[in-house]
Amino acid sequence: MRRVRLYHGADSWLHRLHPSAKLVLWVFLALLLAFLPWGLKVPVFLALVVALWSTQVPLGHYRLIILLATPVIVVAPLLNGLWPSSESDHAVAALPVLDWPLFYEGLRRGISRDLLIGGSTVMTIILLTTTELHDFAEAPTYLGAPHVVGFTMATVMRYIPEVSTFLLTLYDVQEARGVDFYTRNPATNFVRRTNILIPLLIFQLSQASRMSNALESRGFQIARAPTLYSLRRLTMREKAACVLIGLVAIVVTLLRAYVLVVPGEYPFEFGTF
Repeated sequence: MRRVRLYHGADSWLHRLHPSAKLVLWVFLALLLAFLPWGLKVPVFLALVVALWSTQVPLGHYRLIILLATPVIVVAPLLNGLWPSSESDHAVAALPVLDWPLFYEGLRRGISRDLLIGGSTVMTIILLTTTELHDFAEAPTYLGAPHVVGFTMATVMRYIPEVSTFLLTLYDVQEARGVDFYTRNPATNFVRRTNILIPLLIFQLSQASRMSNALESRGFQIARAPTLYSLRRLTMREKAACVLIGLVAIVVTLLRAYVLVVPGEYPFEFGTF
């Protein structure tokens, strides 16, 4: 039976990194990817790819996420590059089949968004594949957030693989009964898969009240926070890394706000959006 899993056990430095530090770094690095010029986003993105490679998590473990993000990454520069952003925007290429011009600023904007989407995807993969769910649930509480926030996040992450595994099992059962999900007609494939997916989602939503009753019967309460007994303290290196990247992210955000008020010529195309 096919199973969908998020966490992959290994002994990399990212596996040993504190879960709360991972959340903080995720937020600050996302700010950097959102506000840095596209030329400076490239080294950040490459560093994230190297970090993912260092986790020793095999590609097959997160291949589906990459496949789902790839169409968006491919289409974004093309859609943005079809129309000029200003009168001074010049064409730098053309689509080989349709012979439509592609404009520089549009391509730059699309690539910049690709780096944001791709970098966020890589960071999410690192977070989910190197953090166990019980640590993931307590990480926001360690940072001062209400414990229900971490519990909700961990519960969602816990049941996404379960629902996905159940869905894959249903597909296998239907294929054993002669249903073909890989015909030459994409619309037929979509309808056949939807006929299974929609009832499954409705069934899972109907389990919400049962899950709530089960949690309350076991003593879970929103008003009473549990003790943080399983998470260790942040080390000085982890705190220093969070503070350093946080300061850089705040400075870059303030610079972006400044160039909005004071337009002009800035290095690395910092004044363009």
